[in-house]
Amino acid sequence: MDINRVIALIKEGESERIEFKERPSQMAEEICALANAEGGYILIGVTDKGEIIGTNVKKAKHQISAALNNVIPKPVVKFHTMNIGGREILVVEVGKADSLCMVGGRAYIRIGTSKRPLSLEEILRKGSELALVPIDATPSPFTVEDLWEEALDFYKERLKRRGVVIEDVVRHLRKIGMVVGERLTLAAALLFTKEPQTKLPQAYLRIVEGKRWIRLKGPLWKLVEDAMGWLEGRLPVAWEVVGIKREEVPTIPGEALREAIVNALVHRNYVDFSETFIEVEGEKLRIRNPGGFPPGTDPQNPFPKPRNPYIYERMFEMGYVEKRGRGVELMRRLCASVNCNLYITSERGWTEVVFRPGEMDERLVRILKLLDRPKSSKEIAEALGVSKVTVLKLLKRLENMGLVEALGRSRSRRYRKR
Repeated sequence: MDINRVIALIKEGESERIEFKERPSQMAEEICALANAEGGYILIGVTDKGEIIGTNVKKAKHQISAALNNVIPKPVVKFHTMNIGGREILVVEVGKADSLCMVGGRAYIRIGTSKRPLSLEEILRKGSELALVPIDATPSPFTVEDLWEEALDFYKERLKRRGVVIEDVVRHLRKIGMVVGERLTLAAALLFTKEPQTKLPQAYLRIVEGKRWIRLKGPLWKLVEDAMGWLEGRLPVAWEVVGIKREEVPTIPGEALREAIVNALVHRNYVDFSETFIEVEGEKLRIRNPGGFPPGTDPQNPFPKPRNPYIYERMFEMGYVEKRGRGVELMRRLCASVNCNLYITSERGWTEVVFRPGEMDERLVRILKLLDRPKSSKEIAEALGVSKVTVLKLLKRLENMGLVEALGRSRSRRYRKR
């Protein structure tokens, strides 16, 4: 950290991430509150009005180090000493916590320019957000009598396709801990009751299109199917001529969209009472859900760390999620194949996925359609009416996207869809 950055922080003033202190008082609570929020900076030797008065840095470090021993678990903290106008100040940089920090058995969080203790509900929400507490294993308001036979049959049939035969689904759910006594866990309620939204309103999936909106209800797997059914025919398309016919080509890949909807429902934070949203804005489509990426994973490094392990496992068994966490990679490859821009962000407790169609390279789409069986580059070039050199460049792009693979060598080489 350089002096220009520190001066910029002082000019910015106190905020949710910046605290000014004349002396290091109540540091354990201040550090705990910042770590449980988004992290931030505490500037020692600066008044509330941003006046630099300086501090005894050595003494301040000693006091803060002692205070840190009271924060459990201890967050990442860095010290930066700065001399501004002949006066030394200490900048305490606090990292965002990977787990819930507490002081004396109480957790604090920074809201605006002040700190306060977390309520029990907020502790549960934070624990779920950090993937420390499997909220989907907690009891729900539903009982065994609320189980929907159609959902149980659907699950049974999906397992059968994978070679897993279950005679009694309820007994199986008891065995794996999704039914405890007569009570359904949150995961069981969201997957196996006809309308979990009657008692769990956060389970609604709201689709917004302009000034109109609808709410979809039902178990999670049904929400996916109903959402895809509603969106069919409403997604932006491009046109291309195939032979003598003019055909529609989706500019947002359906499989990528489906993956995004599944992720939003499976990985969201169900302690938060907000719904999950799909927003259609002209050609742009946005999916938003409460719950950021858990610590240790992010949109650039989407390593699987499920917040809701019971929901995740059942949806995997039913064929809705990728076991190895390759869903984001799949979405990127599919969008790249039709030049659709994909943006994934995770901040302030929300995850957002945006699909924005770009200018489509119709030649790539046509090649994929031609590869209903393996073909040579010469066959593809003749079908497209372009040179073989051009086709080889296009095929290389498709290979890099992971959509096409080459078989054989030299003259015997053929290409097929992966």
